[in-house]
Amino acid sequence: MLSEWQKNVEKYIPPQLSGYDFICRVPVYIPVQEIGLTVWERRVQVLSFVQECVLTAIRIGAKSLPDLASQFGLPESIMLQIVSQLDSEQFAAVSCGDIVLTDLGKKVLETQKKVKTLRSQLSRISVNQVTGEISDAPLLGTYREPPRGQAYLLEVYPLNLEFLRSKFDTLAAIYRESRLANTVFQNAAESAELYRILDISYHTLSYQREFCFVYRNQADRSLAFHFQSGIQAYADALAEQLHCRHLGAWNLFSPPSRPCTASPAKEQLPNDLIAAYKLRGMQSDWTDSLEATYYADRPLLDGELQDILYHCAAFKAQRIFIQAPYLAELLNDDILRAIFSAHTKEVIVHYNPDDYQADFILGRMKKLRKDCALTAVPSEEISSVKFCFGTACAIQGQYAAKETIYRRRLYKLCAEITFDPAQISTLWNDLAGV
Repeated sequence: MLSEWQKNVEKYIPPQLSGYDFICRVPVYIPVQEIGLTVWERRVQVLSFVQECVLTAIRIGAKSLPDLASQFGLPESIMLQIVSQLDSEQFAAVSCGDIVLTDLGKKVLETQKKVKTLRSQLSRISVNQVTGEISDAPLLGTYREPPRGQAYLLEVYPLNLEFLRSKFDTLAAIYRESRLANTVFQNAAESAELYRILDISYHTLSYQREFCFVYRNQADRSLAFHFQSGIQAYADALAEQLHCRHLGAWNLFSPPSRPCTASPAKEQLPNDLIAAYKLRGMQSDWTDSLEATYYADRPLLDGELQDILYHCAAFKAQRIFIQAPYLAELLNDDILRAIFSAHTKEVIVHYNPDDYQADFILGRMKKLRKDCALTAVPSEEISSVKFCFGTACAIQGQYAAKETIYRRRLYKLCAEITFDPAQISTLWNDLAGV
């Protein structure tokens, strides 16, 4: 029976692009900023009944505190507090011993509303610096910086006041919603609106990971991109920044020293598995059909290997074999924890001594292995990828090099998986003889 992560393999199926060959699926890191703004807030409040009555009395002739107190039947001390409040808000003033309306007081009395402009803060706003989108949604799953060697985009929309003021309507809507969410703590008759953006009070840069399908033109070896999120602005920015040879986009290409076998790697798609996904919802036994095609000997979709590694503890394998020319490219801490699960008794690693991060990965393995036996074997002939998880499954793959219009290569890992116990046993016997 398939687990949920196995049923979600369709996210790795590349869309078809006429005139182009699919090359690989890669992560690209998008710059986003969390910012805080110092702003002017325009606050509008309906004039209270008492204020309206007192201002009206002043307008029609009440000139002194005793007159107002007598007219409303209030002690002068109470009326003094009301008049003082009107004075502080500049609705009324004392002139030559008389209480008079100010121009603002006359205007407020006519509109029945009083308006204030106050300094305020608008925080935790996210700005996507490639699309220019502004949101108050919290940034989740971000990275402080792109992982070493991974492709990332530079900002398209610079973070400055000119840009932010061009997004005033969006920010005003966010500000209004944020104040409405706090009406329980405010006067219900009072509304607050964004009046002006004064300054950026803080900003914090981070990166969001997006996955991109990379294609090569069959005629001229130029590249095209389709992001899994469907955001065209990312594809346009990546193409433009590659053309300008910006470092972040240039990381799309692997180092020239990457080992590659002389014989071409098999480049295939698991067509039966893809066809089974396309039948979703069209037949009642879709799950059975998908399971049959999933567990067949087949090519892996680009990116599917990572899912298998993240969930390899589900195989409950007692013995695990790992071989890769660059261990850190395939193994991170989460995957290493899955490899050294409670069921694992032995892990064998074949690695390239020229892999500058191999010692670091092997060191992490030694810390995580607990009671598990760990054997590390250096070999200068490693150019392929191999994983064996007990008798559950085995994966073998090679890197295929693709020339591009940029005179740099893209490398695709072409891997196949088998669930056949006889083939897996044969592979283990071959590995034992290495």
